Amino acid sequence: MESHQTTPDACIVLTATVTVPQDMYMTVRTDHATRLNDYRQAFAKWLSNPHVTRIVLVENSGYDLSEFVEASRRYPSKRVECLSFTSGFDGGRGKGFGEMLCLDQALGRSELLRECSHIVKASGRYYLRNVGKLLSFLRQRPELDVVCNLRHNLTWADSRVFASSTRFLHEKFLPLQSSVSDSKGVCFEHVLARAAHQSMAEGGQWSMMPAVLRIEGVSATDNGIYGTNPIKLGVREAAHWLHLLLLGSPKRLPLQTEGAPDREN
Repeated sequence: MESHQTTPDACIVLTATVTVPQDMYMTVRTDHATRLNDYRQAFAKWLSNPHVTRIVLVENSGYDLSEFVEASRRYPSKRVECLSFTSGFDGGRGKGFGEMLCLDQALGRSELLRECSHIVKASGRYYLRNVGKLLSFLRQRPELDVVCNLRHNLTWADSRVFASSTRFLHEKFLPLQSSVSDSKGVCFEHVLARAAHQSMAEGGQWSMMPAVLRIEGVSATDNGIYGTNPIKLGVREAAHWLHLLLLGSPKRLPLQTEGAPDREN
């Protein structure tokens, strides 16, 4: 993949499906108006974050994104692209397959991604409160190919938010798209983990997240709310810091004690 890097700042890529297929597997948050409101609220927070300078919103159900374009105009210092297309994929493949289609469209159509070596991908209905820390980490570690938390004997990657080079997406992750099918037990998270391992096997570099993900939003799988819980926060921060030390990640990263999600996928 040809490189067009002109900036050290990663681009935020927000994936979206406003109108969910009726046969979407393992998805209960399907109401059009509810989902649209989720996207509106999260997008406003991404726009107002001072650490975020580039955003690509990519939507796969053909929804008119004019209102999001208009909202972005209130932030002239930000560079924002809103891309919409109609995918019409089999709902049995699951919402993760739709996200992969979004990433493929973004790589093919976005001018901003041609200028960036790395992205931070987030589900568009979610907002990451501590995204500034992740963006700073990527500036310090430009050699990283993928940044994600691996779980379940390293076979599953948390895909709500992850970071990667555009080269990793193009060469390692998206070529595995056809294998994603939630109804067959192979989800986006499994494939992301496989791509990370393939990258490492070929000399690429992976890191877990530099801090616990502080996600705000509502899970589409079960309508569970990602919120804050001080007790769970302390446990997660301590466990995350221990993992960072054991895996040899930079020791300069400080513990944080602000809000963190009180649910996991």
